[in-house]
Amino acid sequence: MANIFNTMKAGLFNTIDTDVDTLDILLLTTCPASLTAALRDLATVTAVLADAAFVEATDASYTANGTTGRVALGAATVSRDDANDRGEADFPDITYTALDSFTIAGAVVYKRVGASGPSGDGTHLPLGLYVFTKVCNGGNIVLQPDAEGLFQITE
Repeated sequence: MANIFNTMKAGLFNTIDTDVDTLDILLLTTCPASLTAALRDLATVTAVLADAAFVEATDASYTANGTTGRVALGAATVSRDDANDRGEADFPDITYTALDSFTIAGAVVYKRVGASGPSGDGTHLPLGLYVFTKVCNGGNIVLQPDAEGLFQITE
């Protein structure tokens, strides 16, 4: 389950439309196991990456503004799960091609606002932190959202 930034919680009501907005993902080599109260209040990708708890991947095979770096999530499939009293948003799998010699510690999903990539970090809105470990060895890495959705909203 994701650790949700407060931006995401507020965005559910007025700033995030998965049919119109572009949601991107960036990979981290360092990240906390979960979001503390202070980390949940980080309101931009600039603020997230300025915090020592987060380090974006910098390997040459990961280009922060290219096809092997920050990428768009694709179209969301939103559904209602009445049995579990929640709404779910799922996204297509993401394939990173030929990532070399670093370990992914997690990823941040964010809403792109303004310019793509790092040049727009001051306006990009962080939505969720996903913590996982994957060692890159030159092959492809596939990030596959859970079948019950990348985001779940419940009581």
